[in-house]
Amino acid sequence: MISITVLVCELAILAFLQGIGVTVRPNSLIILLIVIFSVTYFIDLSISKLDRKIKLCFTAGYLFRIVLLFWDIYGTKIYVLPQSGADSQAFYHEAIRIAEGESWKVFDLPAFAGSIFKLIGVSKFYMQFIFLCFSMVALYAAYRIMQELEVDIRYRRIAMAVLCFLPNYAILSVLFLRESTIAMMIALSLLMFVKWMTGESSLYFWGSFVPILFASTFHGGVAGVLVGYLLARFFYDKKSQKFHMSIKTVIPAVFVAFLLVFLFNNYADVFFGKMKNVEEVSDIAEATMGEGGSTYAQYVGDSSSVLNMIVYSPIRIIMFQFTPFVWQIRNLRDVIALCFNALFYIYVWYKTIKYLISKKQKHRKAVIIFAIIWFATTFVFAWGVTNVGTAIRHRDKMVAIAGVLFGLTMDRDESLEKDEKDIDIYGRKKENTN
Repeated sequence: MISITVLVCELAILAFLQGIGVTVRPNSLIILLIVIFSVTYFIDLSISKLDRKIKLCFTAGYLFRIVLLFWDIYGTKIYVLPQSGADSQAFYHEAIRIAEGESWKVFDLPAFAGSIFKLIGVSKFYMQFIFLCFSMVALYAAYRIMQELEVDIRYRRIAMAVLCFLPNYAILSVLFLRESTIAMMIALSLLMFVKWMTGESSLYFWGSFVPILFASTFHGGVAGVLVGYLLARFFYDKKSQKFHMSIKTVIPAVFVAFLLVFLFNNYADVFFGKMKNVEEVSDIAEATMGEGGSTYAQYVGDSSSVLNMIVYSPIRIIMFQFTPFVWQIRNLRDVIALCFNALFYIYVWYKTIKYLISKKQKHRKAVIIFAIIWFATTFVFAWGVTNVGTAIRHRDKMVAIAGVLFGLTMDRDESLEKDEKDIDIYGRKKENTN
């Protein structure tokens, strides 16, 4: 694609300037580079074979993010975007220290950004533009997943329109935060996983681990996606495309389990971040203590025992996925988060459960698998978060999972509804025992 080539050339030009000692990156230069890339991006869209309305979604979604990016750079004196502030500034300044050799970390967002700064020079503006591009890759990967799963084009259009304009995710896409990169990695991983699921080589299954392991260096909770893959692989036979346990499903699943244990025991510092010090369930209680005015720790108990974890896990998951609730609203940002973030996830969970209960089986297998992956990842994050703002950010890391489920659960086969009573929980025709 032309735009990718242009982006690589821009990085090469900035690296050349850095190499000859030109370290200043004026905003005028960055704006010029953004304009050049944007022109080629629109050319790529115009010549692509995408549906016209899908092109419109990608065009409008990109422009929406460009406006938010420029607002975060130039409009903070008027209004500071939600989630922009202390954390993004802390990441930025840490990345500068790493670029200048004053600090060092194994690998996380500051280390990643610091490495790029060292190559092309320090520019918060351009780095945030790169994160914006990452979010567009995540959106495209989500679309490709729905295409692979043969979701009707009508519902792909609706799903992409919603994903492109989710305000909170769009804002996170342009800030100096981890969410955009992690969301992209999860989406790319899911695309490879779905390619395996729909009949492609097993290399896609194993390849789907790579983006997740990379993302888990940014935040260890992302490893929950691998737990979802493990559970899905344990019960799903790709060849027959049915849910049942066999040697073909159990052996790869056991191998994945051993791989996760090996990585946790030997490379926890690299891949699992905050989880590296968790040696027993009581340790989680200390790692998840809530602080600040937006904490909901008083509602969700602790992990002082296995029984407590079992009792409080459903409450933790609900609070993580659906906060802020009405009684937690403190300002306009919380109202926006409730109306344009929490309600979306509430609706997707509702549609997913309703889809499975009502036995509409057109995409039953895919919905079950995606629900397993989403639940496993949510479980991990739910025990690591007791703060409304943090919950909002972390659940948007999984926006591709929610978006695909949103598209899948809209796409029903009306002819199957008439025979609903004759379909079992896995979407198979019940045998006549008379």
